[in-house]
Amino acid sequence: MRRKKKTERIAELLPLILLAAVLPFVVHLKIVETGLADYPWFPDLTSQGDFFAWWRTRMLMILAGWMLVNLGIRIVVRKKYPKGWKSWIWLGIYLVLAFVSAAVSDNRSFAVNGMIENYEGIWTLVSYGIAAFYAGQVLENGEDVRTVFWALAFGAAIQGILGIGQILGYDFWNSSAGQALLTAGTGLEGQTLSYQFAESKVNPVYMSFYNPNYAVVYILLMLPILFCLAADAKEKWKKGICAGIGALLLICLVGTGSKAAIVTIPVMLIAGVLLCVKGKKSWMIAGASGVLLLTAGAGYLWKNPVSRLTYSLQDIQVEEDAIELTLPDGKIRVNAEAQGKDAALIIAREEDGTKIALIAQEEENCYRLDRDGTKNLVWEAYQQQGLIYLILHYKEEPFYFVKDAAHGFTYVTIYGKADTIETADACGMEGYERLFGERMYIWSRCVGLLKNNLLLGSGPDTFALVFPQNDYLAKVNTNRKVYEEILTKPHSLYLQMGVQTGVLSLAVTLVFWLAYLWNSWRIYRNRKMDAFEAKAGCAAAIAVLGYLILGLANDSMSVTAPFFWCLLGVGMALNRMNQMAEKN
Repeated sequence: MRRKKKTERIAELLPLILLAAVLPFVVHLKIVETGLADYPWFPDLTSQGDFFAWWRTRMLMILAGWMLVNLGIRIVVRKKYPKGWKSWIWLGIYLVLAFVSAAVSDNRSFAVNGMIENYEGIWTLVSYGIAAFYAGQVLENGEDVRTVFWALAFGAAIQGILGIGQILGYDFWNSSAGQALLTAGTGLEGQTLSYQFAESKVNPVYMSFYNPNYAVVYILLMLPILFCLAADAKEKWKKGICAGIGALLLICLVGTGSKAAIVTIPVMLIAGVLLCVKGKKSWMIAGASGVLLLTAGAGYLWKNPVSRLTYSLQDIQVEEDAIELTLPDGKIRVNAEAQGKDAALIIAREEDGTKIALIAQEEENCYRLDRDGTKNLVWEAYQQQGLIYLILHYKEEPFYFVKDAAHGFTYVTIYGKADTIETADACGMEGYERLFGERMYIWSRCVGLLKNNLLLGSGPDTFALVFPQNDYLAKVNTNRKVYEEILTKPHSLYLQMGVQTGVLSLAVTLVFWLAYLWNSWRIYRNRKMDAFEAKAGCAAAIAVLGYLILGLANDSMSVTAPFFWCLLGVGMALNRMNQMAEKN
């Protein structure tokens, strides 16, 4: 009977163990259809390689299906019905809203299956919810939780080794063995493959999470767990292992170059002090830490004051007979007319019709305007196959305009596709777009999107399709990287959720998360930390808090989000265990 029960426990815990220890290493090449080749802001690329997201989300869905089967067996066969189900109602409402959002989305295919590089469609979101609920139900005691925590520690140890190798200039995924694993069975064996962050010299650490920012999320989720295991361990060698893994992760954290971690870690430490240290002493330590944090922030702002930027080119309007530019001191209109067989004549005028002289440049067919405030505007014009091409070079970026006799001027993107240039509403943040690593540009443009997605949103993983990608001039003014990058994510968990599954779903989920954190505070603030369940409950709550703070400037990503939802479910289970211990 005892052996049967042990077998049942292993069977129930195994999906969580695999999620914690194996899922981070699901890295393999998959040639995927982009589905975006027809959009003017996307290159004419019908397929591309995916290493980190496609197979990982499929593995997650398999594990979620396994969890559902186990839950069915648990309820039907073992008569173990869901515990504390009322605390899960908010999560259920969120998933229903997300499901309806996907069903009614104008971009249903993306909403269901997800978009390239993330694949966080509705089935991935549902898998997150299943993982959280499953962990909250099947973990019945401290030993179960300890098993999952050590599985997480195992995965963190391997990730730490990968990260240290990347710091030292040896990236496993770029080695012959790593490349063989990436391409096995794809027909591309023996070819050297690379991806965006694989050769970064500045911030080389991405472990197996594609982007250094995602490695930061994983590290901050793991650190409280490792600290808990070290505090719980009786054997010195176990403490040493946890301390060693933690040291590896901290070194890797430096290698990511993360600025968000500089703010997040102190807040997590303050929360840890308040939860684990009892009496007035905890408030004194937390208060002193808070003062130091605020002082450091004030000092940074003193040395780096925020000033509003002004741009020499403020707006571009493409009209049939001219390109109208808005400058700080007025507007000008630029036209081009055929001259001979291949040449074209540039004609520039002030808003009142006064002609502006041209200054020839060393480059062939290139001119500047003999006018104040236009020094960084270079014009080029020529004819080709009966069409007139007028090109504006601004901040080293080209704006292509094509003129034909029938339709006048048309803007053509850097990918050779016709589009319009629009100025998106920046909700009063014009000139501040470069704040927070250019995130303010994206965030300010999301306000209008939130207004249009109050109830159901645009659909899971459809941000790129509703964001004003044709806000080309503002992108150039912000940063060359922003202009050349295809913005598929808002770099904020909360804006991502509000736009994609609706502001209502965001509000519901915030209630769920805050209720969990408040319940954790209520339980552990006055509870002694002698039992493992209490230490583990604090660790899970601090990890969740850290993730939610990072979420202010980071997205939900399929490569890291499963660990957050898993730990959230673990935390819910631990809260239940500790509440029962209090009653007894």
